[in-house]
Amino acid sequence: RRLHIEIDGKTQAVVLNGGSPRIEKLKKNTVKWGSLYRKPGRGVFGYVEEEGMAVVNVRAEDSGWEPVSHFRYGEPYSEKIPPRQSMLFLQEIESEKDQSIAVEVGSGNGVYMLLNGAYLTAHLSPWRVKFGKEIVLLPLQKGLNQLIIKHYNGYESDLSYSLQPLEEWSIYSQQLPVTRINQSVSIRAADAESKVAPLRMNNLRIIK
Repeated sequence: RRLHIEIDGKTQAVVLNGGSPRIEKLKKNTVKWGSLYRKPGRGVFGYVEEEGMAVVNVRAEDSGWEPVSHFRYGEPYSEKIPPRQSMLFLQEIESEKDQSIAVEVGSGNGVYMLLNGAYLTAHLSPWRVKFGKEIVLLPLQKGLNQLIIKHYNGYESDLSYSLQPLEEWSIYSQQLPVTRINQSVSIRAADAESKVAPLRMNNLRIIK
């Protein structure tokens, strides 16, 4: 990928070359995947009424959340759903400590994710992509965590989705030109096919 990184008003071009990956492994018995819930989505693509709620009471009578039984993690699912409609999933995850884990999320035209009520990532494909997968890092807190995924169907007659916990994943690092960061940093794709194409790099971190 080619990026434009703007630091305190000065832009530099950076090419991510892959480098040497570092393998991260999930520490055994530190994460427990709990109950999974779902409900129909409401409103436009970027609207999730649970955003900003650190804990969602899925058992409240008017919550709309229903438990999902016998969900097969890692297996793609497909459901008939009209265009411009959506569905939400809420996955409970217990962690013995603060730690980051990785999941593989399969989605269609659009996906919007929250972790413990906080925005995690989102993208709405300008192309008619029916199904694709991406790896997302989840910065878990000790105790109960709630991952909410809104799957949005922009164009198709059905919607495909999947969710897979990962036991290991790769972390890539690259040294940037020496510079100081005093105020702000922004990142733009230099190789985007369109002005509205999503960056799709929510796992990117710049570390001083």
